[in-house]
Amino acid sequence: MNKLHIHPSFIIMWTLFVIWDKSSFILYIFAAAAVHEIAHLYAYLIFKAEIERIDVLPFGLSMKLKDASALTPRQEAVCASAGVVINLLTALCTYLASGTNFFFMCNLSLALINSVPVFPLDGGRVLYFAMLSIYSQPTAEKISTVVSAVSLIPLTAASIWLLLKTGFNFSLALIDAFLIFYFIFRRRMA
Repeated sequence: MNKLHIHPSFIIMWTLFVIWDKSSFILYIFAAAAVHEIAHLYAYLIFKAEIERIDVLPFGLSMKLKDASALTPRQEAVCASAGVVINLLTALCTYLASGTNFFFMCNLSLALINSVPVFPLDGGRVLYFAMLSIYSQPTAEKISTVVSAVSLIPLTAASIWLLLKTGFNFSLALIDAFLIFYFIFRRRMA
């Protein structure tokens, strides 16, 4: 079985970014995203989880384990938080080495957006696995769904504000649109 699958939306989105980006900034964004995703993969490997499939999606990787119950909820939460942690550490090291620059901002932004408790972002996954260690699966899902819905409201407001204020910065709006789409259609996509 082929383990790596690249979703067509990944190719479309990154192609559009490359076309619209008239600078080399896209390389910094891609590097920060690669560091983030490698941290997730490394965390799974530390826990000796066997990965059956990796899907490359527009805003990250989705990894399917051969045995869904191979890791405890706490281990899953650690794996989910690995990307945020490495982006914060990379931002800190970048800041200490060269001050505030674009790579610093990429890592900090990636850590912050992924901390939002909306599934499938890392914050949503950490919340779900934390709830799963306390409650039954249906209750953990309900809590995660409610928190995701509530969290999308200020995120949507922020993306609209940023788009109206700058007139051109649509990055947060794209992420927000993807999250809303995912939230609405997640049952059909699973």
